[in-house]
Amino acid sequence: MKKKYLNLFFQIVVLVFIVQIIFFEETDLKKLTFIFSAKIQILLILSLLSKIFLTYLFYLLLKIVCSRNFNFFETSNFFLQGGIVNQLLPGVGFVYKYYKFNTQAGVSVSEFATSQALWSFFIFTAYILLAVLFGYTSVTISKFSLIFLLVFIICITVIFYIFRYNIYDHIKSSLLKINRISNFIGQIKIVKDNMMKYSLSLFYIFIGFIILGLLQCFNFFVGLLIFGSDITFISSNYIYISSTLASFITIVNFFGLFELILHISSSIFNPDLKDIILFAFAFRLINILATLILIITYNTTKVTKMLLQLVL
Repeated sequence: MKKKYLNLFFQIVVLVFIVQIIFFEETDLKKLTFIFSAKIQILLILSLLSKIFLTYLFYLLLKIVCSRNFNFFETSNFFLQGGIVNQLLPGVGFVYKYYKFNTQAGVSVSEFATSQALWSFFIFTAYILLAVLFGYTSVTISKFSLIFLLVFIICITVIFYIFRYNIYDHIKSSLLKINRISNFIGQIKIVKDNMMKYSLSLFYIFIGFIILGLLQCFNFFVGLLIFGSDITFISSNYIYISSTLASFITIVNFFGLFELILHISSSIFNPDLKDIILFAFAFRLINILATLILIITYNTTKVTKMLLQLVL
């Protein structure tokens, strides 16, 4: 109950900040008319391609983790449906996706959790790498810190190696007393073996996530140009990547949170960029529209095939 009220409190705070930005900072609401521009079709097409590629990467991860084939269109449909649910009820979308994959495709909780965790880790790491490549952030480690880190890792590794059998036997005897945990551990072991078997494929998929990150950055940049902003590709990357990483790091997820972070990020990297909060909501709307188009297309195709099979 306390968590529920805490979530409600943070949601209200985010909405209050957004209302304040829109109505008390001389935001030009007329700029929203860019949504009805003919050029918006370009942004919609880019968003559709991004969604398809995004779900294709999850489809590849699911195939590797489960070591069996799935229907891509069905996988993409479930994944996108979960995204829509998550927009309405933050956090519930993950439960919805697991329910659909479990009941419709026979995916276990360990398989889904591993696939989702890998997807989140890869996309987060890809954005970190892009941030470093674009010069948004740099990693500096002093010689003392590096030596300390290496010594610490070596000590921990030696301790675990010496007592590895004792640690393994203790964990095994403690956990295997519970049948459900025993089954879950067995599933995790199978998943781990599959991942080790296809480790090279996982590396190629990670490259795909980097390409996805570039595609999404380009999508954001094109959207800003259509919006009428005078901005370079690199500057738009700073804003989008920093906002995306901040959204990942933020544990809570509320409607309007990404838009608020985007507004703060733009004020840091490009203070001259006006009315970014309006573009952020329009950008979200276009992405939701692209998701709905794909979901409707997938379901229409499925129903059409079923009707054709009945007729023929």
